[in-house]
Amino acid sequence: MITQILSDPNMSSVDRKCLEEVLKSVNYERISRSMAFADTSSIPVSIPLFSYVFSSWSEVIGRVERVPGTFEAMHSIVTKDSFMEKLARLFVVNHRMSLQTRRARTGNEVGEFIEVILQVNPLEQESDSCQFERGEYLDSLEG
Repeated sequence: MITQILSDPNMSSVDRKCLEEVLKSVNYERISRSMAFADTSSIPVSIPLFSYVFSSWSEVIGRVERVPGTFEAMHSIVTKDSFMEKLARLFVVNHRMSLQTRRARTGNEVGEFIEVILQVNPLEQESDSCQFERGEYLDSLEG
């Protein structure tokens, strides 16, 4: 499936490069352990897939993470619905799972990292709901 998604002729080269970098940075062993825990859990489990630096618009531009080999900000690619749909095709396998983006926190402080997480909710009823959503801290970062 990964090869099929990466060979999509409608995918731009920057999007493809970003997806390749994201897939390289995912800790698959951690996801596997977390999924085993989520299968037996009675509470929702959040599994971080990857994170990237995205400071607010008033920060120095050098603190915004770029797609390697380009001048394109990682954030501008990851926030595209088409990009999240491709990630959802790879990681969301049933109706109890969804992809979400959120601003990373340290205690009560909002950090400079954006995380894309796989949310597993054992109590979720079967539905045709959207498989990805922007988190509570993501939309406010647009400036």
